[in-house]
Amino acid sequence: MLKYFIDNYRVRKKAEIVNVGGTRSGKTYDCAFMLMYLADKYKVENRRNDDGTFDSVLNANGSERLIIDVYRNELKKVRKTFEDFLACISLMGIGKRVVCSSINSDRPTITFPNGNVISFYGLPDDGTMVEASKSHIVYFNEALEIPTRSVISNIVMRCEMMIIYDANPRETTHWLFDLGESGGCLYTHTTYKDNKFLPPSIIQGIESMCPWDLSDYVKDEASGRWYWTKGEDERKPNEVNLSTKSANRRNWLVYGEGLRCAREGSAFEDVIWVADIPDDIEVDSVVWGLDFGYRVHESALSVNILSGGSIYSKCLLYKSFDNPERLFEALEPILSEQEEWYKSLSEFDKEKPPMYIVCESQDNFEGTHFVQMIKQVSMWRGHFNWDFGKVSKRPRFKQDLISNINRFSFHVVRTSITETELLNYVFEERNGEITSKLHGTRGRNDHDHYIDSVLYACWLMLRYVSRNTLIDE
Repeated sequence: MLKYFIDNYRVRKKAEIVNVGGTRSGKTYDCAFMLMYLADKYKVENRRNDDGTFDSVLNANGSERLIIDVYRNELKKVRKTFEDFLACISLMGIGKRVVCSSINSDRPTITFPNGNVISFYGLPDDGTMVEASKSHIVYFNEALEIPTRSVISNIVMRCEMMIIYDANPRETTHWLFDLGESGGCLYTHTTYKDNKFLPPSIIQGIESMCPWDLSDYVKDEASGRWYWTKGEDERKPNEVNLSTKSANRRNWLVYGEGLRCAREGSAFEDVIWVADIPDDIEVDSVVWGLDFGYRVHESALSVNILSGGSIYSKCLLYKSFDNPERLFEALEPILSEQEEWYKSLSEFDKEKPPMYIVCESQDNFEGTHFVQMIKQVSMWRGHFNWDFGKVSKRPRFKQDLISNINRFSFHVVRTSITETELLNYVFEERNGEITSKLHGTRGRNDHDHYIDSVLYACWLMLRYVSRNTLIDE
């Protein structure tokens, strides 16, 4: 990367680098080492060219700061990137020479003795374009989290020397791949095999995803790349991984080999069917989800419980209603019964949060706002503990939530409704977006109301949940 940057810098050309690779392949560390090397060694001075234009020139004795900005999709995620930079500072042995802000800062920074500062920013989660000031080098960590290039267009335009993007290839279509394959940038590919500092336990965890015997996966000494000596159909199965059910073809290809791979089959990978939600589980949180079908389709209500590493879900209502009053008449006895159960939970002692019922955001049907009307009727009838609110959707809403739910053990009460929806809700990617499709029923795309209610509830329930996984966030 450094050589590519210098080669472009010498001919006054902005360098763009796209590094796509597997989990724990050292992508972030490689960028951190290079950026901190540049920040520690160089400053900037303005040089007037013969044609009257000005360039920013790297100079150890320059009079201006070298401006390096690091971005990621959300503030809490950019703090994780900041942690990676702190680890690199320790490995570089420069901890006594730099000043680091608190990791809880709204804009973490690393300040170098020469006055240069590396600043860390969280991008807005609603897909709006970012206003940006001048920079010399910009690094977008986990760039597949950025829904469109327009979000960062101002940042890219105002960057003078180098732009770096990195990502796990967990999508099949994305603007980043188009950029990487355009030929106008350096496109690199790395895997965990390129990271010589990984401990054996991490390597074992990554390789546990591989469905094939790794004896057929070898290194080309000339190029340093790893490759399979046989095609997929000819490879020996990995009996250990298959017996422990850790083998996952897509996860291995994406996070192990760092390759793009389309999702296959059911969006919810390993549903655990149960007769009912057990009475003896520990309840960490409870959220209800409500999807509106109006008179055409079914409205769906679900209860969703977070219990450690598990999610338990049950469909409580699935029926069409043409106005909010009739919907509420059906909801009231169900939610009243749920409230009695909720009050009996010992986990929350005497102080219980309200019953959060997360609803569809598009609630305007023929001039009637369902959420507003239901809230009013609920208050009139004295249900002050029922907190109806709208979900806040953003780009990739379904993709991100489904991926998050799949990290938990997903227990669902089996009914004909839940079975029909979950077994037939498959990934059909169109321009990177997921659509639901019921096999064998031509032209129908409406078997997703219970699933939508689960997604709305999990949007709130999992919002502040962090789990340790081998897969990069």
